[in-house]
Amino acid sequence: MECLLSVDNAVVLAAQTQVLPTKDEQRKSLVYGLWGAYLFRFIVIGIGTYLINFWEIKLLGGLYLLYLVYKYFYDVRHPQEVAQKEKAKNTHKKRHSKIKKHHLSLFWRTVISIESMDIVFSIDSVLAALAMSNNPVVVLVGGIGYENLELDPQREVNIIATNLGGFARMLSTAYRYFRDNGISGHIAAVTSVAGTNGIGRLSAYSSSKKGAQAYMVALEQLANEEGAKVSFTDIRPGWIRTPLLRPGLKYPMEMDLDYAVPQIIKAIVRHPRVAVVDWRWNIVVGLWRLVPNMVWTKVRMKISTPDIPLPRPSSHPFVSTDSEREESRHKDNIV
Repeated sequence: MECLLSVDNAVVLAAQTQVLPTKDEQRKSLVYGLWGAYLFRFIVIGIGTYLINFWEIKLLGGLYLLYLVYKYFYDVRHPQEVAQKEKAKNTHKKRHSKIKKHHLSLFWRTVISIESMDIVFSIDSVLAALAMSNNPVVVLVGGIGYENLELDPQREVNIIATNLGGFARMLSTAYRYFRDNGISGHIAAVTSVAGTNGIGRLSAYSSSKKGAQAYMVALEQLANEEGAKVSFTDIRPGWIRTPLLRPGLKYPMEMDLDYAVPQIIKAIVRHPRVAVVDWRWNIVVGLWRLVPNMVWTKVRMKISTPDIPLPRPSSHPFVSTDSEREESRHKDNIV
């Protein structure tokens, strides 16, 4: 359930960034949104696992979830009324925006809007997760990545800091909570098939996912040594079509959300140690593991169709001027 809600939330957050004029601002605001999602879920989970012991809180949480269900089906059955309300709201916003002077730029207003949505999403998704079982399940879904062919060092660092640094913070916090309180818990994390081997065109992304997978192995070993009742599931999907993928490009064995999400949820429920999504990627990953490094490094890995050409050698070691940065933005590919 938490995984399904997290994917849905990620789509909404990505859509919110579309009001920004440049790809760079959209990317930066989405990074803020992902970090906000990590932070607010961490806070709400910590508070929720304490408050859930009080029946009054359970009642309020249940009523809130019932309200969300009622509102959803009411909106589905009364689309015209919803459209009229939305139209009236937009008209009011336009009138208000003409009168009110904004002290913040469009970028920071969008970031604040995204973080506000993060708070709302954290409350309803964590309530749903806590309501499903007495044994807490922590699901981590998130990450960033670019086809950073210029190897801009700051972008490489940003990818690794988010996908591995943020990953380690969240998983270590969840593990310590289960261990220190003697709770039998389950930690499920969505990594990627890209973590199977290093991929040249996705150098930082594939390396960070490989590091995340190794970190889960290390925590599992620590749990066995300490006698902690914590189980782990490493979910490794292939390409999934979301707003984070670059439009107009096709990716190998690409999956849509309606196909991939139920398989991810099934893996969380059955909690195998490793689950590759889907069966085609499972075969490919098995074959990748058989390829020696001396052969793998000679393979030309195609990421998308049409393929993005490698950059020409430059006299500048890194992107430096504004024009070069603007040109590089068009080559970025969020994965």
